[in-house]
Amino acid sequence: MGKGALDTLVKKSALYDQAGILSTAIFYENGHLQETYRRNFHQRKISEGNFLRADGDICAEFLSGAVLFFNMKIMKKVGFFDSNIFLFFEEDDLCLRTKNKGYELIYTPDAKAFHIDGGSSGSSEQLGFFRQYHMTWSYLYISGKYLGKGHAKFLSLEYFLKGWLKLIFYYASNKSNLACLQRAKIAACWDCLFNAKKRSSL
Repeated sequence: MGKGALDTLVKKSALYDQAGILSTAIFYENGHLQETYRRNFHQRKISEGNFLRADGDICAEFLSGAVLFFNMKIMKKVGFFDSNIFLFFEEDDLCLRTKNKGYELIYTPDAKAFHIDGGSSGSSEQLGFFRQYHMTWSYLYISGKYLGKGHAKFLSLEYFLKGWLKLIFYYASNKSNLACLQRAKIAACWDCLFNAKKRSSL
């Protein structure tokens, strides 16, 4: 956290008494600002159309899970993280539930934090498979939670069928790293389609 960031969040929480969650401006190690709030539901890829650099405090639709400051009185009413989500999109679910309860999400650039992207996990083919599996599974899970199980099943089938075509292409192109990630997507779609037990270990 940047100098004084925690004190700033405490003061902002008192100022915005209907804010369930607050977050800071978050920077990469190189000093570039991360795109850490957005307008669209469970969207990972940010575009210019849904990320505007704020000069002051704003009400956001969704906040990055890298930094979340909770108003505990409010969040005890909302509930905390969904235990069904092991990895990825857990903050989307939490932010959506907070908004649905009528509370605010506040982003303040007056407080700053630094985020080493992926710094806690390292990298390997096995870990890449694990991360991609859970990113896909969690995406499909919250799609079903908020958009309907039928919608999630349709997405699972669509991604599953397209995934096999991509997998064949990656193997033919000798792109083993992309093939590994695609196998993870296919596995997650299969598990969602047939309600198989989620994989929770490497």
